[in-house]
Amino acid sequence: MDGLKALSALYEWVVTVVRESEDTVHEDGQAYEVGARDNAQRLRDSLLPAISSAKSQAAYEVLDALRRKSTGAPAKYIRHLQFQMREEEAYVAPVAQHNYPKFERDFAPPVTGFTEFAQAVHNDLLAVKRDIEHGEFSLRRFFSRVVMAHIKTDTEGLALEEDFQALLGSELNHASGGRYGVTLEPILPEATRRDVLCQVGQMRATVELKMSERWTVADYLVSLAAQLKGQYMQASGSKIGFFVVVLQRHRKWDNPAGGEVDFAGLISLLEAEALKLQVADPALYLRVVGIDAAPQADFRESVAATKAAINGPAKYANEHGKTWSGKGRRPKWLTDALATGKTLADFEIGLPTA
Repeated sequence: MDGLKALSALYEWVVTVVRESEDTVHEDGQAYEVGARDNAQRLRDSLLPAISSAKSQAAYEVLDALRRKSTGAPAKYIRHLQFQMREEEAYVAPVAQHNYPKFERDFAPPVTGFTEFAQAVHNDLLAVKRDIEHGEFSLRRFFSRVVMAHIKTDTEGLALEEDFQALLGSELNHASGGRYGVTLEPILPEATRRDVLCQVGQMRATVELKMSERWTVADYLVSLAAQLKGQYMQASGSKIGFFVVVLQRHRKWDNPAGGEVDFAGLISLLEAEALKLQVADPALYLRVVGIDAAPQADFRESVAATKAAINGPAKYANEHGKTWSGKGRRPKWLTDALATGKTLADFEIGLPTA
């Protein structure tokens, strides 16, 4: 502290003798000989950084006392040095990432019990759902327009279960971080299998995947109760099940209770049925996850529709199918035609005949 006070006193004395207003200014690119005045300026300018280099609370307090006595640019400079001291004081060097995958596995909570395992798979499924629906590099397009474009009939392959199973298994395996195994089972003699199997120790979690095409609400309810719960979740170590429904394109379903339901309504019906099954068998952990992989709306189409609604129906058209509502600025095709001697009447769209 005595050394810091001595530097502070030296600074206060030097600034009164070597005033900044009288500093020697050297033109850039011009050679000059360093004199006594230059050395004095360097001494003055080095004192405050010398105090801050102590990086201690005492140095901070000494600088704060000098700042209160200063005004203008010197006060701002001292405040800047104080800020840098606090930044350096709070700085923590990052840990070198020599083996990041191992770090992720070690950092993840262990999956040891039934509930921990079920919640881990559920959380990872929700993470995969989010990535498919909103991720910047989502693969949803492969299960909507791009894949459907070459499918000839509704019964030929619109479901695409096997393709989506591979995607879901891969993404879920990545999300698991090695906490549990994710596999696709071979087809059983009865031509049935778990779509995706998650396993740790003797505990198993079944992921049953259903696409939105060719399935009715009754089909979903039967598959949930008879296939997932009634077939795959019978063993004592297989009481965890997830019923995943993937929306390929926007549609509605006939509700057995009357009316129609959209995708959100379908998921609500299935969740209610899953809850009934769990009430009947408290040992079950049964969840329904809906993934919206339908093509996203094109903002250009919505903008065009908005403009059309504002402008109203077309009143003028040419032989090439170009139209104009009569509102706003005339389009170029009409302006060019009028310049050749034609009139608006030549392009009027006649009223439909009864």
